[in-house]
Amino acid sequence: MITNKILYNHIILNAKLNNTIIKCIVDTGANSSYINKNKIDEFLNKNIKCYDTYVHGFNDKHKINSILYDVYININDMNLKTNLLIIDKLDNKIFDAVIGLDFIKKHNILIDYCNNALVFGNNNDTVILF
Repeated sequence: MITNKILYNHIILNAKLNNTIIKCIVDTGANSSYINKNKIDEFLNKNIKCYDTYVHGFNDKHKINSILYDVYININDMNLKTNLLIIDKLDNKIFDAVIGLDFIKKHNILIDYCNNALVFGNNNDTVILF
């Protein structure tokens, strides 16, 4: 079993995208969710729209290569639908993707730092400990 953890005051979740394990950092300061371009080769047949714009974060400026629309990230056996910006050249060995504020709001996720847990759903249906 792969465990979730806190690293540098950020939550690192292990998730699956198309049955491939990805490490996701939960970042409430990121407005959008995105994934490193080198992790999505098998998804190139999806509906991808190309952009020529940049996002700022992680001490640098990163080009938005394209967008994956309507993909499902599996977290703790829950398939959660989202869009992911594909970021070119995000060289990071700690995480593959960022779960941003868009994802957190859409899936009504509460971050409970006192109990080291993520709480999903309106009825607190699912709790993931880290």
